[in-house]
Amino acid sequence: DYDKFTIANNGLEIIGDDTIKDDKLLLWANTRVFSFTEDNNFLSLLNTSNPNFYTKSEIFIKDEFFNNITFNSTIFRHFFNLNLFASNLNKKLLAEFDTVQTDGYLRFKEFLELIHDDKKDLDIQDQKQFFVGVNETLNGNTLNRIITNLFNYQNKLIEIVKTKRIGQRIPLLKTVIIDK
Repeated sequence: DYDKFTIANNGLEIIGDDTIKDDKLLLWANTRVFSFTEDNNFLSLLNTSNPNFYTKSEIFIKDEFFNNITFNSTIFRHFFNLNLFASNLNKKLLAEFDTVQTDGYLRFKEFLELIHDDKKDLDIQDQKQFFVGVNETLNGNTLNRIITNLFNYQNKLIEIVKTKRIGQRIPLLKTVIIDK
């Protein structure tokens, strides 16, 4: 079949060119070679190009006595990174299923600016629920509460940046014929 191919192992080669500010991507498949030219004008979903995140090594607890204070400082750094990411987030992708040119494949359409209502779910009612209290024992229930709250907050962030899709690949009233 002409339209079926498999990508070879290590079949991607990137050829950079600093003078033209373009990269050429070569992708080898079993029946053809694909060539793409990509410019270096990247667009970030964040307001700033270099936010001051804590690194992973700064978040981890290393050779310290594990207590409320050290655990809270670790959670604080991670929570700081999440809040910094959330506050700098300003765009998300819009894609639509193109039934004219690509036979129903999902294609990038544009970037959508996020407004205040989009980020409303990220408002935190009680920040104390993300940390261990001063006189609170560090047990399984406490850890589960903190980790669950962080997990739910991260899921809300993921929901905000998910690509918004328009249409469907196969329209509702279209008959699909499956060949054997």
